[in-house]
Amino acid sequence: MRIGEVARASGTTSKTLRYYEEVGLLPAADRTPAGYRDYGAEVLDRLDFIEGAVPGLAGRLDRSRIAAVGHSFGAQTTSLLLGARTVGADGGLGEDLSDPRIQVGVLLSAAGRGGDALSPLAREHFPYLNQSYAGMKTPTLVVWGDQDHSPLTVAGPEWFKDAYTLSPGANGLLTLFGGGHMLGGISGYRVAETTDESPERVAVVQRLTWAYLRSALYPGDSAWTTACAGLRQSAHPPGQVDSK
Repeated sequence: MRIGEVARASGTTSKTLRYYEEVGLLPAADRTPAGYRDYGAEVLDRLDFIEGAVPGLAGRLDRSRIAAVGHSFGAQTTSLLLGARTVGADGGLGEDLSDPRIQVGVLLSAAGRGGDALSPLAREHFPYLNQSYAGMKTPTLVVWGDQDHSPLTVAGPEWFKDAYTLSPGANGLLTLFGGGHMLGGISGYRVAETTDESPERVAVVQRLTWAYLRSALYPGDSAWTTACAGLRQSAHPPGQVDSK
């Protein structure tokens, strides 16, 4: 889990988390091969004190309704928390990192299956992308762009649908027409680069993912049904939703 994901999940900032690490309030994070801080999900258990530090937040968190959301490599981390497993060189499944506290997930531009779908680049430099979604049983919305051409796969953009098609838990698929890997947005705070700048596409992602989470965490809420109907009824739909 990257530092930005932990910051969003805990209601604080990346700068604050770095400070907490420097003064010993948080353990030093592991680093990815690229040098990024990589926090395990257990770090969220050590951030309870932040609830009291954020004005107006104390006592307002409903810990009976927990969701996990991630984009790109963050989505790969999130998928492990939802039940996906890495596959070792010997074909055996890696450690089960699923967290039963998480009730629902959203995967944005998540890497697909491993094996022969991986490119030579991915097999050499990103062996953890050799993964299986067969054990991902948590209800999940998968979001992908049909123009997401990745150097990590030989399967084309549809590789990014695998988390939906190959898992028993994923029950929603949002396809964004013309969408690239960034789904119309940017990759982080104060970042300008993108693959497919489109504020309209970002708005669709925001609206549909919120609606999915709302209905999944609050059974009986019609937000997801209403959002899907609105998408279908658009004069020029920017995407489509499939369910199973």
